[in-house]
Amino acid sequence: MAVSANQPIAKVEAKVNNGAYTTLALTDDGDYAASMHAPKGTKVPFRATSDTGQTVTSPAYGWK
Repeated sequence: MAVSANQPIAKVEAKVNNGAYTTLALTDDGDYAASMHAPKGTKVPFRATSDTGQTVTSPAYGWK
């Protein structure tokens, strides 16, 4: 997942349905990724946290 922000990003997380958030690793390509089990139709929101602690959460995407 590519993420852009107007502040430095401290972490990016995702969760499957109503589970706990999992921190995504920053890849060498500058994207964030993690291996997670998300069956088709699962709702997956993403949350980014800045280095000042501000957060923004995406709408929950229906996994395809």
